[in-house]
Amino acid sequence: MSNKKSDQIKERIGLLENMEADLLAPGPDESDMDLTDHQISEALEVINEVDFTKNASYATIILKKASDANIGKMEKEMLEKFANQGFDEKMEEDVIMDDESYNCIVCQTSEQNVTVTPVGKGPKDWPDFILVDQEWASKDERSRRPLRMGDLVEVISCTPLEFRLNNLSETEMIAKRLKESGRFLCMAKATRVKSIFQLSKREVPGIALDFQMCKKTGKLRYISVIGAGVTCSQKIFKWQMSDDLTMRIKKDPVTLDMVEITRPSDLKIAKGGGYILPANSIHGTIEDRKVHQPQLIISISKLNTKFTYPFNSKMSTEEIKVSEKLLGAAVAAVIDKTLTDLEEAQVEVVPMIEEVKGNIIIMNFEYLINTKNRLVRFAEVWQEDCPISVKLNYPEAKPCASGYVLENERSVYYEGFMFKAKLLLAFQPARKYDAESDFEMIKEGAEIKISPTASINALEMRMESFSYNLLSEIASMDTPKGKVTKILLGLAEKSEYPKLNMKKLRQSHPVLARLQTSQGDTAMLMLDERPRGVFQQAPPGTGKTYTAMSIVAATMKMFPEAHILCMAPLNIAVVKMCLELEEAMKIEGIHEPVLALFSGNGKTRYKEQIESISTHLLAHAVDSPEFTSKLELTDLKKVDRYKKACISHPRLASEGAIAQLLLEQVKRRVIFLTLGLTEQLCKLFPETEILILDEAGQAPFSQFLSVTTFFPKLRKVLVTGDKFQLKVHLISLPEAVRENYGLDTCIESFDSSEGIDKTTLIVNFRSHPQIVKCVEAGAYIPANQMLLPREGGDFSMLLNMKNFFVPVAGSPLILLNQTSPMLAQDTNFSSTNSGQTRTTIQILEALSAIGFKGSIRVICLYAAQATEIGREVADRELPGIQTLSADAMQGHETDLAIVVTTATQRGENTTVDNSREFWADPARVNVALSRGKHALILIGDLRYLMKQEGIWSRFLRKALEFTIVADSTHYCRAMINSEAEYVNGLLHLKGASVRDERFYTGQTNQISQPQTGPTRYTEWQSSSQREWRPKECQRCGQRGHVARECRK
Repeated sequence: MSNKKSDQIKERIGLLENMEADLLAPGPDESDMDLTDHQISEALEVINEVDFTKNASYATIILKKASDANIGKMEKEMLEKFANQGFDEKMEEDVIMDDESYNCIVCQTSEQNVTVTPVGKGPKDWPDFILVDQEWASKDERSRRPLRMGDLVEVISCTPLEFRLNNLSETEMIAKRLKESGRFLCMAKATRVKSIFQLSKREVPGIALDFQMCKKTGKLRYISVIGAGVTCSQKIFKWQMSDDLTMRIKKDPVTLDMVEITRPSDLKIAKGGGYILPANSIHGTIEDRKVHQPQLIISISKLNTKFTYPFNSKMSTEEIKVSEKLLGAAVAAVIDKTLTDLEEAQVEVVPMIEEVKGNIIIMNFEYLINTKNRLVRFAEVWQEDCPISVKLNYPEAKPCASGYVLENERSVYYEGFMFKAKLLLAFQPARKYDAESDFEMIKEGAEIKISPTASINALEMRMESFSYNLLSEIASMDTPKGKVTKILLGLAEKSEYPKLNMKKLRQSHPVLARLQTSQGDTAMLMLDERPRGVFQQAPPGTGKTYTAMSIVAATMKMFPEAHILCMAPLNIAVVKMCLELEEAMKIEGIHEPVLALFSGNGKTRYKEQIESISTHLLAHAVDSPEFTSKLELTDLKKVDRYKKACISHPRLASEGAIAQLLLEQVKRRVIFLTLGLTEQLCKLFPETEILILDEAGQAPFSQFLSVTTFFPKLRKVLVTGDKFQLKVHLISLPEAVRENYGLDTCIESFDSSEGIDKTTLIVNFRSHPQIVKCVEAGAYIPANQMLLPREGGDFSMLLNMKNFFVPVAGSPLILLNQTSPMLAQDTNFSSTNSGQTRTTIQILEALSAIGFKGSIRVICLYAAQATEIGREVADRELPGIQTLSADAMQGHETDLAIVVTTATQRGENTTVDNSREFWADPARVNVALSRGKHALILIGDLRYLMKQEGIWSRFLRKALEFTIVADSTHYCRAMINSEAEYVNGLLHLKGASVRDERFYTGQTNQISQPQTGPTRYTEWQSSSQREWRPKECQRCGQRGHVARECRK
């Protein structure tokens, strides 16, 4: 971030903080960061002034690497000569074409020639684009290669080329040719060239992201590549590749020849790197990305060094450094995709103003989209709370407002789709620009350009930590931090087992006395004084968080000065850690405040859960007299604004700035926050010695390793999670880097590392034994892992309900066969099943009617199904019920879990491999089936699921040892019917079993069977057929509206 940009953001935040009206945050990351320059030399902590090889900081290593690299500079004498000859005062003068040379930059290349464009202001008759043959490079004795983008050419004279304007201006014709062919229209060809100045190149590892073959010839057209620090992914054509690459086309690592363009310093680059232009050029497209001193790829060749991931102790130094740089290149690919998605989601619309209040505007817009794919990608960017920037729609306009998305809606519109959004905008001033007038024009409905925004500062820092080989440099140090980093990278060999007496530890620390054998093993590894990295494999319900926080409490007592940072990718997991530590500290007799930090979005989305740890929040900590008594008046005002924002506008609360203020004045040895927030605020915690990462399955390896570089005193790391549950969401990342480039879960690397100490928890303390045995059979036995039920324990909350019947007496497993059709959504790629929705609502109403007191979670494998059921639950005002997707359920637990699968048989003759279907993902299914404590209700086309090889088949076969598959229609009639009874342990109603005979006899063609039924629990006893009635208000009893719309 430049100083200018930093100043603008500071001004913007100052303005927003002083407004009393409804305001918005500057962005998802900026509001939680110290808004300083993100350059490496200023953004990172400096460790003590000691020898570099023994105790170096992120900043010192990065600066040393950068100064040694001499990245992409011209040869010194060439640069000086060009500066003297090519960029003097003559650039601003009209140049006589025949007598003087004019300086041009190569903006587009091909095999035989290149296109150049003037660098500065030229004479009126000088062409905008000139064709230069590659042979001019061979004539220049200083030229070392063909001309490439960024090279500088002094053109003396040129001859006009023939072309037809077709009643268009030259500018319009250039734009038309660019749109049609991606090439610039050259109006002249160079006939005399004075000199050529070529940028020096350097070789770096990169990644081939994609390639395209010619449909007619079947030959390679281009390969898209990316490297760390590259402005954007670039298409490299066959003539820019070495011969060994064209013979073996794969999405593999490659060697990139890169240059850095420093003159002119400000450019814009096309999507895919097809051309570059001076930033002030009138040509190009709205999708061009403006850049400062960009690094470009001019050619590629085969990578001669072996790439290895995960890392291991047998790798050579060269292999380590190259592999490390490739992990940085993968992060660069994520940055490029993020920026590309944002650029493609920009809209030019006429706003529909709904409300104006001072410097605040509430507005709506509508936007037509042609295809469903485009709609889904567009909506992924334009989510609720997405930060935006707004300006008038003309080229010279600057942003005059910022805001965020309040609501969005998508629908089918004729042959396309309509996307609607409601936005909140606040005035944003700009330096040396009349932004206020522009803002007033927006109030009047002037056409505007709206750009979604996102901070990539953390991603850039992560990329640089790998591209500069920071991790391997730290790992080479003979310090506790160096040893831990070496372990985490996977470069260390097996360590010695701790020489602690666990029996004595249990006697000294009551919190450790409650740990089981394998939990105690983890504690021993974390409590000795040897630098370690520990990975604790922990299936659901085995007490991984319980164990981790017991260790934290014991550490606080054993090491009174130790600073501990507890992280998790999920906000819910952070809350759970706080609650577990709270209990552990009571047992250990510790009375000391801890601190929990959350982003504004986290506070909004998980308000209810976060309020359960209110005494540990920053808003509570800043009320302490110990803190406020040390503050000056200016800081007291900042704190006061922060507390008000936490209540009224959580997204405005500057968590990072106030946390820094607090930690400068008072001591907090234990701090909780999400991994994402840690990456933004990591320089606030330089005293961290012990790092805890919970729910590590969803923590990317590169993100976690990058975060550790900010803690110079680090000596212990505990990573705990389950390798068989949900991992990092990779579908939004470029396909080529989803695996083997450090963007997936860190567990994969830690589990294979020799140097990581490993423990495995195998006893589930959370769920009914039958649920545990089914989950074990489905997810863990195939991997030779055990998951044992707890001995004893009371899991009979549902079974003890006398007026609620289960299909098999004494079994908490309720398997309901429901074969109603699965329907794809019109405006997204999710699906719903209305029949399964109805069955779910009937069960929920029955549980509400009999007064079930436990927690209930409806877990859906499809997000659209969760939305549909959630809407029905809200309409009926059913209390205490949450409807979540399986992805959102990781880290949660519930007394009663209702799993809705949505999926049904699509046809008997299908040949599709369903193992890759969304609903068949083993990790997702494992999460869904393992959340329930006292009971599990499973709704789906169970015979269809059972036919699928994998987790569904194994789980259901084991479940059928304890229960039966019931017909959903018959069971819903019987579950709270006073006439229902058990016959030989099976539930019967009026002499008929609820068992689904069609499931057992193999009749699968049930889609046409009636799937309707009563909506009210009072109708079940007397209902003779299932009839799904229209929605009716549960408050007044009338039809045509629901309770939340009722005026009575």
